[in-house]
Amino acid sequence: CTSSEGAGKLEVIFDFNYEGAPEAIVVEVEENDVPQYPADPKRDQFSFAGWYYDAEGTQEVDPKMGITEDITFYAKWEMSAVTVTFDSNYDGGAVTTQSVDIGTTLSQPEAPERVGYSFYAWCLDKDGEQIYNFAKEVTEAFTLYASWDEVTADSEYVKVSFDYNYEDKGE
Repeated sequence: CTSSEGAGKLEVIFDFNYEGAPEAIVVEVEENDVPQYPADPKRDQFSFAGWYYDAEGTQEVDPKMGITEDITFYAKWEMSAVTVTFDSNYDGGAVTTQSVDIGTTLSQPEAPERVGYSFYAWCLDKDGEQIYNFAKEVTEAFTLYASWDEVTADSEYVKVSFDYNYEDKGE
């Protein structure tokens, strides 16, 4: 007695299509049936844009079409957020990052501190010639560099500290 179990079964592979992605999901379907699609996958800083026949994301899958052969569907991703790096711009200075949704503006971080220097501005270049406009919408990842003015005896900069001089300072 031979078994016909498994006859007509086809595999649909849902490939997440990026380096370091979770293992692909494999679904079995009967020939000409429409597969059960997995829940839309999630990926940091990207939006899921659908399932495609090709890894490049040029031919979108028709989700109502029956399967006639083993096939792989590839996830397409669109960048939805980027990382902006803040470099203190001196040896031993801190480097921090901020994740920003594309199309929104960047939050200006608190001014960094450096002994013997006064913070001037966040700039697109290490030389401090291109001051960044925080009202501009973010469209890609980039690095901002702190620009510094050296504080000398002749400097016009003075650091002022306030002491409220009472017990409950509102801290």
